[in-house]
Amino acid sequence: MARNFTLDRRAMLLGAGAALSLPLMEAMVGKRAFGAPTDTPKRFVFAYCGIPPVGEQVDGKTGKPPQYVLPDAPGPLSVPFKLGLEPLETLGLRPDSTVISNMRIPRTGSGNGRRYGSGGFHYETMGPLVSGTSELTNKFSRYAMGPSCDWLLAQQIGAATRLPSLVYMVQSAAFSGYTLDYISYKPRTGKYNPEYEPPTLRNDPIVSPRAAFDQLFTGFTPPMGTEPPPVDAESLRRREILKRVQASYARLQPKLGRGDRLRLDEHVANIRALELRVNALIDAPPPVTTSTCKVPTRPGADPAAASNYADEDARAAALVDLTHMAFACDLSRVVSLELTSSMSGIVLPNSLGITYRNWDGSSLKAPPLHEATHGQGDNLSVAECIRWHMKHVAALAKKLKDTPDGSGTMLDNTVIVFAMEAGIGNTRLESGSVVGERPPHTSEGMAAVIIGGKNLGMQLGQHIVATDKHPSSVILTAMRGVSPAITALGEIAAEIPGLRAGV
Repeated sequence: MARNFTLDRRAMLLGAGAALSLPLMEAMVGKRAFGAPTDTPKRFVFAYCGIPPVGEQVDGKTGKPPQYVLPDAPGPLSVPFKLGLEPLETLGLRPDSTVISNMRIPRTGSGNGRRYGSGGFHYETMGPLVSGTSELTNKFSRYAMGPSCDWLLAQQIGAATRLPSLVYMVQSAAFSGYTLDYISYKPRTGKYNPEYEPPTLRNDPIVSPRAAFDQLFTGFTPPMGTEPPPVDAESLRRREILKRVQASYARLQPKLGRGDRLRLDEHVANIRALELRVNALIDAPPPVTTSTCKVPTRPGADPAAASNYADEDARAAALVDLTHMAFACDLSRVVSLELTSSMSGIVLPNSLGITYRNWDGSSLKAPPLHEATHGQGDNLSVAECIRWHMKHVAALAKKLKDTPDGSGTMLDNTVIVFAMEAGIGNTRLESGSVVGERPPHTSEGMAAVIIGGKNLGMQLGQHIVATDKHPSSVILTAMRGVSPAITALGEIAAEIPGLRAGV
């Protein structure tokens, strides 16, 4: 170990010079919007709803919650959807959808679930759901303990686009005194103290449609269908600089002490990631040329929050429009869309088609969303809240279905996963006793909906009762349809049988 080694200033300036040049690479991307790729792009959307399909209401005779969201019978979807999934029916998307129900995230045991022995609930299912990784201590229940599905998939298919992934959140604030959780995470790099820090870092979402627009379209020119121009010499020079910087670091690394090597290794990893992205921009096939790729009107200023609501309905619609156009212009292929946070404090007004009813049918004042599942709304009210979430997910699916893409539509080449925070409960605990976890605080009887992905192998138009399967298996199945290179989602390596062709 060469403790007296000092770093030459020119080497530092070489690395800094490459870093300073990197912002110009984004402008370079807009110049590459020509031609058409060999293969039609595959795309992925993960949409999250921060409430279960039922509230506390339980039928006194059956001991089960009446529910107005999930189909009653397994098999082909031969009857119209219930209220909560009604937007899929209205927009003609039933043949493009599959419902998966009766899944569970174990509450106790050796893995794949909620915190061992915990008496709480909220914020505990989100992490295992999006990452497939257990959290069995009481330390980081609001974090995913492994990288989330969107981040993992972006590492496989994101390099060919301007933005490897988009992270959006419709709920704009922590309303009604509640807090927020988030659903997109990447691995923490470098040294950290696991006693005080989780192994992941949050990918902060964009909540402002105007900010989302600026991220997507600043410096972007829609494709015109002409032949791509030759790569300019400056772009090639910048790639060569990155290669020389890495070679210089490789010569420097053996001369450093352990602490400096660790810091240098992390920096080199970042340089390598940038080089891979530049290579993809220069060498990969250029984005799709479609007549639907148009720069939309820039959204206006975001509305201010009032009565614990900041026009999230309009925000959701705007983010859906931007997601569709991001796909149409091939600016990104992976999207994380958090409609509401777990234990959400947002107050969705009656104007959204929601009537908050007592269990005797009498009307109630609009409460925070979380409280609608706790007696300030019956299970029909909760289904109407689910319907509002699904309205926007279905709108995105419909836009994609109406957009030609290769030999089919964008929806054929895009898989959307819609997941909820909790389940409807059942009558079995870990011990096998007939006591059951009662709704809505339960990770028993969880459900998800797949929309689209016909060309990705998704088996659509059915209701799969996947008893005791982990809901992360639904996400993994969708991810593998997009990228066969995905082998697992955290601890989850099994797909849902019958959800994807050949599985």
